[in-house]
Amino acid sequence: MIVRCLLCLLLPPAALAASLACSVLRPTPTEERALAPLVGSFRRDCAQLRAIAEGLRGGRPVAIRGFLIIDIARAVRAELASVEDWPLLKTATYSQHSLLLYEPEVRSRLPRAGYVVKLFETDALLDWLARLSGVALSHVEEEGRTVLEASVSNYKAGDYSSWHTDDAASQHKVTRRRLAFVLHLTQGWRSGLGGELLWSGPKEESGAGELQVRDALAPAFNVMTLFRVGTRSYHRVNNTALEFPEGYNRLALSGWYHAAAGAAAGEFEAAREHEGFVVVGEGKDEL
Repeated sequence: MIVRCLLCLLLPPAALAASLACSVLRPTPTEERALAPLVGSFRRDCAQLRAIAEGLRGGRPVAIRGFLIIDIARAVRAELASVEDWPLLKTATYSQHSLLLYEPEVRSRLPRAGYVVKLFETDALLDWLARLSGVALSHVEEEGRTVLEASVSNYKAGDYSSWHTDDAASQHKVTRRRLAFVLHLTQGWRSGLGGELLWSGPKEESGAGELQVRDALAPAFNVMTLFRVGTRSYHRVNNTALEFPEGYNRLALSGWYHAAAGAAAGEFEAAREHEGFVVVGEGKDEL
């Protein structure tokens, strides 16, 4: 396990709240060289970066429109849309069709998605997201190589996931999931087809401690969702319609970044999980 972002380790939460200077949030020159070929222009916009950082550090989910360079997003979407044999993964709490991108044979089969995941595995993106989120993120190392827990999915008719937090340990219990990402790659989705990412955040403190839908994000194209994972990050995917019009696919690339297993979870500089999505960036739901 390699811990990144010394700033996140050394500064207490109150000091991190003061670390929202543009010079801190923008990619460093080294990071910029790695990110520029793939990541959208929001990465240089101080106001948008500050909104992302404040949202994540407050426990809110963040949606970034135009996350990838448009041609890269189109290529990955086209590759996923061409897959015909999506395996069904089904339990009592979810039903979805997905492929695991940390399996070498899947990456070789999906080279465009694999190309994007390679960026997600770099120190450049990890360090940048660590500064934005205020979490001391770390790589997960298995058998001498960096492994990112990531997959691609296609929610077909009737698929769903129940309420969950994503809070789970790595295989060897050395790290835990601490930052979730979902890169939405759905084009032209119709209202009424379901499939929204529903956000609850913490359970109600009064009554039966029930979960409620505080916000919803419809399937969209080239929108990245990020949120800090902890014991209060409840979310789910709404049931998709039992019948789809021809050609509709709810496509996404998703996964988690980890931090040391002993790192605090769900403790934010200002607990604002109940406020729902922070939406930044520019982009159109088009190919």
